[in-house]
Amino acid sequence: MGIGNWLTGELTSYGPAAWVVWILVTVVATRVGRWRGVIVGQVLIALSVVVLDLMWIRGEMDQPGWNGAPDLDGIFAIGVLIRAFLINATLLPIGLVSALVFQPSTHPLNGEITEVQ
Repeated sequence: MGIGNWLTGELTSYGPAAWVVWILVTVVATRVGRWRGVIVGQVLIALSVVVLDLMWIRGEMDQPGWNGAPDLDGIFAIGVLIRAFLINATLLPIGLVSALVFQPSTHPLNGEITEVQ
């Protein structure tokens, strides 16, 4: 298995519904918080990845016949961090573009700060 296949598998493992929610979180957080919203959105998405992975691993561990793997250990924690990093790295350009699009600007005629639409 090549690195490209592995990365694709990691990025698609959550399904389209999670990605739609993450994109909405990225855009809304940026719209509300501007540049700080980019950071807040990334933190919220990383937390959601951790929660989703913990729910997944607990579900696996609670099944009858669980054989001890996967487990809540250091390797799992590293995997969660890598997945959160990959997802945030993929969504960061959307946040940056949103921050530029929703950036307030000064109106040239009267000097008032208005939203760029």
